[in-house]
Amino acid sequence: MAAIGALRLLLMLLLALSAAGAVFWYLVQGDQAEPLREPDLTLVFLFCEIAFYGLLALLLWLACRKAGVVRHLTLGAVPGRRETGSYLLLGIPMVALGIAGFYVLFLPLSFVFPDFVSFWLLDVGPMFLLAPEPKAILADVLTALSLVVLAPVIEEVFFRGFLLNALWRRYGFISGVVISSLIFAIPHGDILGAFVFAVVLSIVLASTRSLIGPMLVHASNNAIIVLLALLEGLAFDEPWIASSLEGFRTSWWLAPLGAAIALPWLWYFLRRLPRPGAAPAMPEDRGRGSAGL
Repeated sequence: MAAIGALRLLLMLLLALSAAGAVFWYLVQGDQAEPLREPDLTLVFLFCEIAFYGLLALLLWLACRKAGVVRHLTLGAVPGRRETGSYLLLGIPMVALGIAGFYVLFLPLSFVFPDFVSFWLLDVGPMFLLAPEPKAILADVLTALSLVVLAPVIEEVFFRGFLLNALWRRYGFISGVVISSLIFAIPHGDILGAFVFAVVLSIVLASTRSLIGPMLVHASNNAIIVLLALLEGLAFDEPWIASSLEGFRTSWWLAPLGAAIALPWLWYFLRRLPRPGAAPAMPEDRGRGSAGL
């Protein structure tokens, strides 16, 4: 039974991204008497984001159905209570590491390309609208669900479950991790932090042969970000990190602080994992006792 190749998976990803992007552009830039405003703009974005995840999941399911492996798909072994707790707590150092990577990448760029950094990172609205009107409440609920539920499930199934394994099988483990993590990171705003995040989750998958661990870590990471954003919006008038280039630059100390929290924690966690196996666990491997996607 032939595996779903990396090129085919990338075409699925591009198709889903292109379709969602085209719909978003049409709804925002189409025949509108006047530009969309909040909360309608956020609702349109969330609709397109959910449509992207749905289309990507549908394309994966159709590919698996064509390959005749739908009945053999599995997320892998369910971790025990202790392992589940360690996965959920791992969201803390992952967020800290993301903050460190954020500054390592963009702080030097803020002196070389200040307009780009300001546009890319600082000239954005809050994550949550936190307004009493029904549309704003719906947008905030959908934002939280998308970040904490949809993204961890769909992204881990696609990037770690299918893409990593396809690349691993063709190019080897290290190349598979690097390439799949880079592809995962490109659509994210913080490319360096997202790349390291994906590398860690790839190691967890390879060591445990289960997607549940990476999903839990991903969900925990995003849930912490959601809680911080809600706390920021409800209790503070200004963003925690920065609302200007000058504020961003003077907050450089967050990088070593994040690294000091994250690196020892991650080192202790990763050294306790079993070594990755010699071959990936693919859904097409019917007779090999495969546990993961």
